[in-house]
Amino acid sequence: MKKTIIITGISLIIFLVITLTILFRVTHEEGVIALQKGDYQTAKSIFEKLSSKDDTKAQFSLGEMYLKGNGVEQDYSKAKELLEKAADKGNASAQANLGQMYYLANGVKKDYSKAKELLEKAAAQNNTSAQFFLGYMYSNGIGTEQNYFKAIEFYENASEQDITGAAQLNLGHIYYNGNGVKRNYLKAKELYEKAAYKGNSYAENSLGIMYLYGKGVKQDYLNAFYFFQGSAIKNNSSGQANLGYMYENGYAVEKDIAIAKSLYEQACERGSEYGCNQYNRLKINEN
Repeated sequence: MKKTIIITGISLIIFLVITLTILFRVTHEEGVIALQKGDYQTAKSIFEKLSSKDDTKAQFSLGEMYLKGNGVEQDYSKAKELLEKAADKGNASAQANLGQMYYLANGVKKDYSKAKELLEKAAAQNNTSAQFFLGYMYSNGIGTEQNYFKAIEFYENASEQDITGAAQLNLGHIYYNGNGVKRNYLKAKELYEKAAYKGNSYAENSLGIMYLYGKGVKQDYLNAFYFFQGSAIKNNSSGQANLGYMYENGYAVEKDIAIAKSLYEQACERGSEYGCNQYNRLKINEN
């Protein structure tokens, strides 16, 4: 009887331990939810607890918080330490972020070779960001020999999951300019349209240029105005400058020098050299 009571007591203790462990166990997903809600303290606490247990997802998430300064003071050294731990265990997101640190020289000495090595590991796991960066590196010959065929390959892989349209935009530029491939305005337009559909203001500006000058499409000032306006609304300096050009010349809209000047000024303030030149020209003409 006594033995039965002891066994029952032990079983109860084990049951309580397991139950409490389950009740107080935190998950990476809970940390992500807290981060998305802007509850950085809770997110950091969860990620730190899980990171100490070698959770690679948590190490990546905490490393990214320090990398971007999300809810914590930006600290590249801590970011690098955490991302390296996760990257060494094969975490693709950590490999991609660490690769970008070496590419951009964020808290580390610029090292394109190291960046490329890490990005390739992440890209092999279908990481979109890594695929995009590698496409850019091969397209521009950064840290490697220029190779448009490889650039196209990486951009195409990235474009399947890219929500920003950046990969499709850059791929469109390759076909528009005929870089390493036969110039293909139709293909460029198709890619620009896909990127524009995702809200990419640079793609909208590129489509506007195609319609303004009739590059691969029938010249259409109304369509050009539509795309420049969409780009300008998103504060794209090129879109603002080109929309100003439309107003200055009365293309698809009533000619209005005041609006043109205002748009040129906005573009200039956002770093457009063309916008500055056009604004200064109109300003001089007023005097």
